[in-house]
Amino acid sequence: MSCAVDLSEQFEGFFGSAGAPKLFDTLEQLEETLNQFQQLFGAVYRIRSTEYDVGTPRRRVYICTRRGQPLKPSRGIRKKPSGQTGCGSIINANRSDDGYFRVTKFTMIHNHHVDPLSAKHEPSRRRLSKSEANAILPLLLSGISSNQLRQYVTMHFDKDLTSRDICNMRSKYTVNDNPVL
Repeated sequence: MSCAVDLSEQFEGFFGSAGAPKLFDTLEQLEETLNQFQQLFGAVYRIRSTEYDVGTPRRRVYICTRRGQPLKPSRGIRKKPSGQTGCGSIINANRSDDGYFRVTKFTMIHNHHVDPLSAKHEPSRRRLSKSEANAILPLLLSGISSNQLRQYVTMHFDKDLTSRDICNMRSKYTVNDNPVL
């Protein structure tokens, strides 16, 4: 089941058109606006590449997290589901000579379903920051149940962890039932 979702009009509402782009003082401001767009419409992007000019970013390319192609099945290995669909959605952001960042090129046609609810379950959205991980570390070490930890993270950080995420965190911070700090 393949569907094409075009978010061009919505994207232009945040970043302007190619003829009249919105200008950003810093790359961080552009990324903050991109994060707002992602949360509102459910598209999820990652950084593909960054070019630097004397230590400061000059150009950055963002691609949809579903851009890659699914792996070809080989013999003898069980099939695994893949989130890769070959999506061609891409965003190019450049710093011009006047020092402002702007989106210079974008393709907003996704070949997969895009919505904010399913985007919350993407691995990049479930990942905890260092400060969030430090906040739950005492809970992990206290032996709190996975359901209680999941509820805590949802209430305080608005992230939906899976059972596998919690299991991975427990193993990361404990070795042979001894805390690792």
